[in-house]
Amino acid sequence: MHRKFTSATDFAVCGVDYRHQALAGDPGEVTFLVITDSASLADDRVEGCNSLLRRTGDGWLGDVAVATLDREFAAAPGPFAWWMDVEGATEQVLTGAGTFLDRCDLLKIEVEQTPFWQDQWLAADVVKKLGSGLEPFARDTQTEDQHNVLFARKRFLPADFDPAKGLA
Repeated sequence: MHRKFTSATDFAVCGVDYRHQALAGDPGEVTFLVITDSASLADDRVEGCNSLLRRTGDGWLGDVAVATLDREFAAAPGPFAWWMDVEGATEQVLTGAGTFLDRCDLLKIEVEQTPFWQDQWLAADVVKKLGSGLEPFARDTQTEDQHNVLFARKRFLPADFDPAKGLA
């Protein structure tokens, strides 16, 4: 995937640090599971549902270096706005993002209501992990079982916002 996208775009010219690297709870190396037998298989095993987690019925391969958000952004001043779409590996990425999340003001995160991936966190687990620091305030309607949720610090939300009412 990295090779495909870097051959098409000069990310450095755009000011983007695009790495052949995964994010998880601990630095080191991890097996990144790449679909190899999907009916919708795209060019060079590039597909939008590769993950750190196994999905039932697909073939997999590949190792990649892994970093944590806390380590990668330790020297960055923040605050941060972050879009997170990690194909079910939310627990693994958020586990390595404690201090990063303390400096994150806005987060868009893809979540699932039913498991697509083995041992994944579902939407309620994500909301619980983020606690009262980042409040869920909106969601889209991607599908019934998978959607994006927007979280923000309370200071960015209307004064009458009530997180107990849930995401309508």
